[in-house]
Amino acid sequence: MHRFDLARRWSPLRAALVLAFCAFAVVGFVGVTTVARSGGIDAGEHLAYAEYLDAHGRLPPKAVNYEYSSPPLFQAAAVAAEHAVGVLPSVALELSSNPATRGLWLLLVAGGALALTSARRGLRIAGVGLLVLAAVWGLDEAISLARSEPWSAGRLIALAAGLGLVLVTGLIAREIWPGSPGRAVAAGAFAAAYPVVYRMSILFHPEAPFALLCALAVFVLLRAASRSWPSRLAWSYGGLCGAAALTRQPAVLVIVTLAAAALWIGRRKSAGFVCRAAIVTVLLAGPWWGYAYHRWHNPFQSNLAPRASLMMGRQPASFYFSVPLESLVVHPYRPDFSDALLPKLHAELWSDWFGGIHDWDHPTRVEKVTASTQSVFGLFADALAIGGLVLLAVPALVRLLRRREGVPADVGLGVLGLLALVSFAAFTVMQIRFPQQYGDPIKSSYLLFTTPCWAVFSVAAWSRLRRRRRLNLFLVLVAVLSVASYTADLGSALARPSGTPVGGAAGFVDLQATIQQTSPSPGLGGNIDFLVGVTNAGNQTAGDVVLTVRLPSGMRLLGAPYYERGSGCSGSQTIVCPLDFLAGGDSTLIRYSVQVTGAGPQTTTAGVSTSAIDASPGDNRATYSVTLAPRS
Repeated sequence: MHRFDLARRWSPLRAALVLAFCAFAVVGFVGVTTVARSGGIDAGEHLAYAEYLDAHGRLPPKAVNYEYSSPPLFQAAAVAAEHAVGVLPSVALELSSNPATRGLWLLLVAGGALALTSARRGLRIAGVGLLVLAAVWGLDEAISLARSEPWSAGRLIALAAGLGLVLVTGLIAREIWPGSPGRAVAAGAFAAAYPVVYRMSILFHPEAPFALLCALAVFVLLRAASRSWPSRLAWSYGGLCGAAALTRQPAVLVIVTLAAAALWIGRRKSAGFVCRAAIVTVLLAGPWWGYAYHRWHNPFQSNLAPRASLMMGRQPASFYFSVPLESLVVHPYRPDFSDALLPKLHAELWSDWFGGIHDWDHPTRVEKVTASTQSVFGLFADALAIGGLVLLAVPALVRLLRRREGVPADVGLGVLGLLALVSFAAFTVMQIRFPQQYGDPIKSSYLLFTTPCWAVFSVAAWSRLRRRRRLNLFLVLVAVLSVASYTADLGSALARPSGTPVGGAAGFVDLQATIQQTSPSPGLGGNIDFLVGVTNAGNQTAGDVVLTVRLPSGMRLLGAPYYERGSGCSGSQTIVCPLDFLAGGDSTLIRYSVQVTGAGPQTTTAGVSTSAIDASPGDNRATYSVTLAPRS
């Protein structure tokens, strides 16, 4: 029997990987304590969901929370973790400087990893001791943070899931290419290099845990395929699928796709595996699906359910086919190309289009430059990933569909190719089914669970290109420059002052109304243009937002006001504009023109209301006065 040796000698590669993994964890921890507190990409809404669940013991209704239909596993885990850290011991062993504390921790890890590469067993035992000390210290830091800042435990869960996603991506690549450890390392590196992976790993959001569960399901499936579909793997595979279904609605897409792939690859051999896994999945996720069907008549209810105020009849052809290359290079962040599918998806992936960790209202010079360089380098990475899909994964899938016996590479690439194609097709169908104004559903985070697919495709394509030395050198140069750009981008985002912390106990809404006059004041009978703005300065989505503008007696509305969102404005002397919802940090406006019908002081008032509790209702009302003289 093989005896486990805790102080077994490590290779230099393993030591380097452990250090790189811990460095990623440190950068993630910095993000959790800084930019993640502003609650971007719906994080504030998910946190409010968890707080409602904690306070009331039930799921929040639609009128209270925009993520009302989200499965509750992540939020429930965050609630449990929040209570657990309150009773766990912590001593907060920190230096006077946070960078010094994190630097010393990394030195401790580096020392332990380096010692484990030594030929002397005594040094290796010392290395194990250093790594254990680093692990205990890191856990103590995590507990201290969670105890000192409300709901940090949920963000730390997401960070652990992001780290796990990088690791499992490498394991999937190793399963596909068992004799090429370098490809496994490269696949993990590609996963870590996607900005969306880091971004979603530091926010209070279920997307990273969901992506990890899906990646683990893929890994277990590929492992089962290479081991004649053992029952023990079926139970764990079913558990992963059930947990994924309790985390995000798209899990059903992954479950069905992988089940179909397993049945096709294994035929009768895999039928028992799939049946056993299905039993576990239904036992875990069935109650939630039943509850969702009972409550919303749809077991997979989405918060993108049609709203008359936001939905369009259909998207124009330009939505699907426009490619604004200049904007992708010069300004690859909001508000540019908000209604262009592929450009916005690319910029959201590589340049943080929505501003999850950047402040695009007041970007620094470094953030502007790195957003552009990230977008440009991302074009090469896109080409590499798509090339791997089209030239390698799709042919592998075709070979499997022809019922040819597949080698591990064909099985792995074929399964990942099928998952990537089905997922992107479903993503596109979502855009067609819910054609929203401003293209809000265009988020690369919705496809985060396909990260292992694109990382493996990129490694496969790169491996093919290595034969052409000049092209390979070019790709290496692009990769080096991309890493430098990404490092500068993260450094700039993490160095700026952090946003308003999410929570008190529940995130907050803070609506503000403003009025501006945008044309000169005429005499009696002349026209004036006005602009009324509404901003949500909070970090939680405000629902059922209504703007009401009251004109003075000396002004008459000329035509219907222009509006950016909502169902339009009604009324003449009192203008009422339903704006539907307004996410934290977002703003919108209406424009209108009036004719002067009376001289003297004229005061316009604008007020905004919401079904949520406003943290600062005093700025919900704005007035604007102008004195109008008779026309001479």
